[in-house]
Amino acid sequence: MNKNTTIIIILVLGFLGLVGFSIHQRENSPVDYSRYSRSTIEKMSKKVDFTPYDISKIIPPDANSGFIAEHVEGNEAAPIIIYEYADYQCTHCAHWASVASQIAQDYSGQVAVVFRNYILSYSNHGVIVASAANAAAIQGYWKPYKDLLFADQNIWYDLKMPALQDKLESYFLQVSHNQGDVARFREDMKSEAVAKKVAFDFGLADKADLQATPTFYVGDTRVAPNELRTTVETKLQAL
Repeated sequence: MNKNTTIIIILVLGFLGLVGFSIHQRENSPVDYSRYSRSTIEKMSKKVDFTPYDISKIIPPDANSGFIAEHVEGNEAAPIIIYEYADYQCTHCAHWASVASQIAQDYSGQVAVVFRNYILSYSNHGVIVASAANAAAIQGYWKPYKDLLFADQNIWYDLKMPALQDKLESYFLQVSHNQGDVARFREDMKSEAVAKKVAFDFGLADKADLQATPTFYVGDTRVAPNELRTTVETKLQAL
């Protein structure tokens, strides 16, 4: 092997190493958390005029919601719709979310639940977890992802970055049975569309005059969580 050949091989190996390093950097680049503060989401929400939106109806996706649809459990055409406002990091929400889901299952076709996320002031992970749930929704896995977030709330509740991000990605792979695109999931989490959806839900909750989470409406009537099933059954009997 002559000197020129050796130099060429070294240059080629160096180039391939650089390319490999660049790919590695892209695949493992940190997620941009700039949209993950509650104050940022609140500011985005205040830029939206919520006057035209009827919070007692399922709202079609549009530019203000990042073209991400409402999260609905059950039949969207059901005669009775429960509107659930909740924070993924709220411990009470974890319990009552399962109650609302069970009601929708018990009265399949007649009752649906619309989940709208509201980030409480003390929820240090509220926005990032909401972003993860919406990223899962884009690939069709919102319901199992939401259920797992609430079921495992005590596991991820106190995690720090980047352990939290790793856990959220592992949950996505779990609910998608390793069929989901985790790279897309990661990109969607930090996307403009998902940030808009989180801000949109936040604004709807403000319009609903939330005082705490969870808050439930059955149609346009606010209902205490412990009266949810009774209210639904009464309305069903009146149909």
